[in-house]
Amino acid sequence: MKVAFIHFHLKPGGVTRVIQQQISICEQMGWDYCVLAGENPLDIPNVLTLSELHYDLHRSGLGEGNPAAVLAGRIHSAISHFFRCHESGNGKEAGEPDTTSRPGNPDPAVGRETSDNAENSENAEDSGNTEYTHSCADVIHVHNPTLAKNSDLLPALNILKQQGHPLFFQIHDFAEDGRPTVYSSATYPADVHYGCINSRDAEYLEKAGLQTERLHLLPNLVSPLPGAPEPGAPLPPAPGRQNARGSGRDRTRRFALYPVRGIRRKNLGEILLLSLLYDDLDFGITLEPNNPADMPSYRFWESLAHELDAPVYFNTAKHQQFEQALAKADFFITTSVQEGFGFTFLEPWTLGKPVAGRKIPYVHKDFTESGMIMDHFYDEIPVPVSMVDFELFRQEWLAETSRRLSRFRIALRNQELDKGAARTQEITGTLGNRFHELYASASHVDFARLDRENQASVIRTLAASPEQREQLLSQVPLLQGCPFTGCLEQMNPIISRNHGMVYQTYGEDQYAQRLEGIYQVVMQDANAAVPAAPEPKSTVLDKEQLLFSFLDPSQVFLVASL
Repeated sequence: MKVAFIHFHLKPGGVTRVIQQQISICEQMGWDYCVLAGENPLDIPNVLTLSELHYDLHRSGLGEGNPAAVLAGRIHSAISHFFRCHESGNGKEAGEPDTTSRPGNPDPAVGRETSDNAENSENAEDSGNTEYTHSCADVIHVHNPTLAKNSDLLPALNILKQQGHPLFFQIHDFAEDGRPTVYSSATYPADVHYGCINSRDAEYLEKAGLQTERLHLLPNLVSPLPGAPEPGAPLPPAPGRQNARGSGRDRTRRFALYPVRGIRRKNLGEILLLSLLYDDLDFGITLEPNNPADMPSYRFWESLAHELDAPVYFNTAKHQQFEQALAKADFFITTSVQEGFGFTFLEPWTLGKPVAGRKIPYVHKDFTESGMIMDHFYDEIPVPVSMVDFELFRQEWLAETSRRLSRFRIALRNQELDKGAARTQEITGTLGNRFHELYASASHVDFARLDRENQASVIRTLAASPEQREQLLSQVPLLQGCPFTGCLEQMNPIISRNHGMVYQTYGEDQYAQRLEGIYQVVMQDANAAVPAAPEPKSTVLDKEQLLFSFLDPSQVFLVASL
């Protein structure tokens, strides 16, 4: 099998890590592969660097004519040449990694043919004469193509699809999920195969018109955390009680670790709230944000923790090795309100330690259906309305929800999608009624739904009132159980089961089987006399339906935005 991967770049990050894992599977399965990307700073093998694939900000124009057709031609030419070289030997067996195509040590023939044939390919693409041939690839696997970070890529892929190339779009991130600046003006093809990392995204694509035969669930591969025992090995005993940094407070205190960067959607205020509820429990957050936009929120919560002398330690990985922090944790915590996949819910089980905290419904649906036991996660932390500045909450909710709609309304108008723009205006006009439906008659509000100032006010109130802390605990029975109150030995059956299920369901072998199954269907759809899926009623997805699935006002969490 010949697989060609495409992404904007191969800088360190989540998507690049997934591509590296998929490359590893290609090598284990004996598949030939190449990667097309705008940049390859990690010196990953078998990469063909095409600057035209990089973000619009980092690339030059494609000359006169149809830029999408030019890019389609160059993609086709690069892939075709690469696999021809492997088939002809080039000193290597097909499927063996070809390190000569690394930047800094390029195969002169690859660069020369790609350059020499570019004009011919462009002319062929412009004239519509380029046809699918087996000299290209059995599967072209494209990561995040619907993000308009490269305005020519999706139109170029549409051209390749029209010419019969077998495309698989793996969507890690949707522009529709709060990212209007990368919302593409191009159509999303309905006659290619899509892969999603969670069932919610798959459901949204299906509502937008994608046939189930072309819709694939491809959850991420979960690798063991540093220090994890080998699969099947005895699990280590719970660590002795100790302080987060090993000094300062009573060393008999327990330690709960939040192994994330403290970005806004991680809902750090809830960690401070939880720290008030237990007398013997410290909390740690491993890393500060990389994105400057997240730093004001991070510093806000760090300052409040210092003000209240709360047992919450920030940026713990700066003070010790990450593996040391993992080893010291009695259990792991998550208070996140939004995730794509949800590694934090799975990875700690590889250490033989439990994870607890806030439930994200669509994430937990996938994990529990796969066999994980997660009954100890709480749905919400209900705060009495009497503790909330309700008018401030209402104003912040209306402002943020209107802002989300307005940003996309501008994008839709710029793309002359007047119907969608009008719909955002219509929804904006009904937001007052929607807020009333959601919250006006409620006696309690989930802490995670509140704006940052209201969250801080609730935390200060609880810090000053043991009685109100007890009342809050009584509202969430799961916070009175394991692992929050200790008794980790009672969780041993759950720990043992989930440890095994992570490897069984999200390990490398299972991932390879899923990937191979998807590739087989994609190839059948492209090559077979009877396609794997019937022709769709429309050749494009309903982008507005997809957008408004994500813009549901009931899903707004203010702390993820403010």
